[in-house]
Amino acid sequence: MYASTADGPLEQGDVVRGVPFPYVKPGKARLVTEEGGLVEWDLCAAPPPTGSAALAPVHCAHGLVVSQDCDIVQAKTPFVLVARIYPIQERARGYEEAEQKGPDASAGWLRQNLLNLGRYVPLFYLQQSAEQGLPVSVADLREIHPVPRADALVLAAKGILRLTPHAKQFLQARLAHFFGRFAVREEEFLTPEQRATLVAE
Repeated sequence: MYASTADGPLEQGDVVRGVPFPYVKPGKARLVTEEGGLVEWDLCAAPPPTGSAALAPVHCAHGLVVSQDCDIVQAKTPFVLVARIYPIQERARGYEEAEQKGPDASAGWLRQNLLNLGRYVPLFYLQQSAEQGLPVSVADLREIHPVPRADALVLAAKGILRLTPHAKQFLQARLAHFFGRFAVREEEFLTPEQRATLVAE
């Protein structure tokens, strides 16, 4: 799954360590003003004062770069998108139980739940890398954070793993499937008789 360590410029599919993921809740927040003061501010009511910064919990974790390579190299792109990585047990229910049953059961669970491209899954599976201290993990595509471009370039020095071309294609397909879904009203595709049947049921 991994071609090598992530040497060179940052690429889509690179696993990087030490990514800060901030979590700002909507509503009132404590702000540090440009002058160094501390104020409470309703972020939903009005824009915060210029130069202020919100105090918020920050969790440092591994991250998976999901921005396209062409976006990463474009100097005009202000952000690089990074998905937070979690140990698989924290996001994929059922894997731990399958793992306890042995390699065949865990492999079957992975094929059915995370490696089936036709199935809607908001997670991207990542194999263990004992050498780099990465347990069996998943990148959560529901939790993608924009990292300012200047800071993202620093992440290149923290890259620990790079996906193989095939694994990178699978990531791209998973991203397309996840973000390409759209909801439709099934009634629009049914005849009046079929719609009446649905109502009756």
